[in-house]
Amino acid sequence: MAIVVKRGMSIGAMSAEEDLKFLSKCFVDTGQAEQISDISNSKCIALCRTGSGKSALLMHVEETEENFAQIDPEDLSLRYISNSDILRFFEEIDVNLDVFYQLLWRHVLVVELLKLKKEFYDADSARRWLTTIMDSFNKNPKRKAAVEYLTHFNGQFWLDTEKRIREVVDRIEGSLESSVGMKATALRAKVEASAKATSKAER
Repeated sequence: MAIVVKRGMSIGAMSAEEDLKFLSKCFVDTGQAEQISDISNSKCIALCRTGSGKSALLMHVEETEENFAQIDPEDLSLRYISNSDILRFFEEIDVNLDVFYQLLWRHVLVVELLKLKKEFYDADSARRWLTTIMDSFNKNPKRKAAVEYLTHFNGQFWLDTEKRIREVVDRIEGSLESSVGMKATALRAKVEASAKATSKAER
């Protein structure tokens, strides 16, 4: 029997994010939702081409799982990081910043998970939780170091992801600038001037 699409009939939106009417009704569970919900499963990462159904899959997981948190790439201040003078300078002189980026994303994920697990809504709720665990962790060096790290950043727990990343990047920039003894913009200008002088001398 031929399928007839009548004028004005809705057959769904172009993307899963916009197709709230049909997404739940038409979703076909192939077992992938269970795979990506199990963090012990090596297949828990959904890495696919555009249009393959990642958004629909994640929206289904959000509807069916009790503990779910979403970090939108648009909230990660990627442009702010890429425009950082100090980070660009160190990349230009071939300093490997892989560890910096790994620790930055790890920081973001740890804070998001803490907010979800401990329900941090403001400065007071984060401070109260840190106070309760401070004494019990003091005898263990690793746990004590973790608490000190969290205490250092506890003022950002209830901020949105973008603001937290900007705060962390700004602090690291300040530390890097202190280590070289001048602002990144001034240091870059000095290096560029030196490079131009060398180029002229070679001519």
